[in-house]
Amino acid sequence: MPKVVIDTSLLVRMVTGTPGASPLYRLWRAGRFELLISSHLLDELAEVLDRPHLQRYLRPGAAHTFLALLHAEATVITPALHINLCRDPKDDALLEVAAGSQADYLVSGDRDLTDDSHLKSTMKAKYSVNVVTMAEFLAAIEG
Repeated sequence: MPKVVIDTSLLVRMVTGTPGASPLYRLWRAGRFELLISSHLLDELAEVLDRPHLQRYLRPGAAHTFLALLHAEATVITPALHINLCRDPKDDALLEVAAGSQADYLVSGDRDLTDDSHLKSTMKAKYSVNVVTMAEFLAAIEG
């Protein structure tokens, strides 16, 4: 089973609206991949989901329920390495989780990650992590 790190923006998409409508959510809950996350990323997700402008997209209690599900069902890891590859240093935390957990994929909607050929080739060559968009991941896992 592939090990996968999903960036915060895509995790937010999984919980806003109807989670069952999210292909990433459906595949994860169907056991098609192991979801990897760190405490730092969980904290970041909780902070993002608490932002007032997102409240209109969340069903009552959805953020709490989703965070509890992640704590219970995702594999929480503590990265033991430091990576400095991304233009945006905040995104290096995702790279550290992916590399430190020997993930097969880092799925992101962030072009700083998905459009940086040097970052992608370094993550693949050095850590065997494929940095992909959601569409690329869905094609790989469903194909």
